[in-house]
Amino acid sequence: MASLRRALWYLFVVLGVLVFGGAMAVVLVPGLGEALPVDAAITALGSDYLVVAGLAVVALGVLVVMLVARAASSVDEAAPPEPEYVEYVPVLGAEFDDLVDDGLGVRETYFSDRPEEVREDLREQATRTLMRARGVAREDARALVESGRWTDDEAASQFLATNGAAPRSARIRAALRGESWLQYGARAAADEIVAVAREAASNGTASTSDPGETPGPTGTPGGAQ
Repeated sequence: MASLRRALWYLFVVLGVLVFGGAMAVVLVPGLGEALPVDAAITALGSDYLVVAGLAVVALGVLVVMLVARAASSVDEAAPPEPEYVEYVPVLGAEFDDLVDDGLGVRETYFSDRPEEVREDLREQATRTLMRARGVAREDARALVESGRWTDDEAASQFLATNGAAPRSARIRAALRGESWLQYGARAAADEIVAVAREAASNGTASTSDPGETPGPTGTPGGAQ
C-alpha cells in the first residue's frame, strides 16, 4: 500500500511539472504553439490567456491532489510508538550501602530497633517487587516474603522471614568475610530483590501498574529509613 501511494505521488509530481512546464513553454516559446493544438484551444476559449489560465488551473489541481494524498498518507502511515518498558530496580540508598559495608555498632545492634527496621524496609521492597514481577496481590506477596517462600536463596529468605533463623552456612560465610549476620543477610536479600526485578523485566513479565507508592532512596517513602 505504501509503495502504491509513493508511485502515485511521483506520478502526480511528474504530471504537475509537465503541465506547468507546458504552460510556461507556450508563453515563452511562441513557435511551440504551432507544434501543439494551441490555436484550437485559443479559438475555443477566445483568448490565449485563458489557455494559460486553464493549464495553471490544471497544475494547481494536481498540486492540491498531491497535498491531500500526502496528508492522508502521513495519517495512515503514522503508527503509535512502541511502549517503553522501564526496568524497575528497587533503590535502597546510600544509608543502606553504609549499613552493609560498615555494619552497626554494638548499641544499635543489640539495644535499638534498627536491625528490625532494616528487615522491614527490605520486606516492603521485596513485597513491592513481587507484586510487579509476578502480578500478585499485596497480601499474597507479603505472605511469601514473611514465610520465606519468595526466593530459593536461603540467606535472603531467612533474613526476611518472620521467624527466620540464620543458616549455619551463611553465618560461617559472614564470619569469614568479617561481617555480621545483619550485614550478610541484608546484602543477600537486597541482591535477590534486584535479581527478581531484573529477571521479570528481561522476561517481559513485570507489571506496568504501580503497586502503590514507588520505592525511593534512603529517607524517602519505600526506601531505607
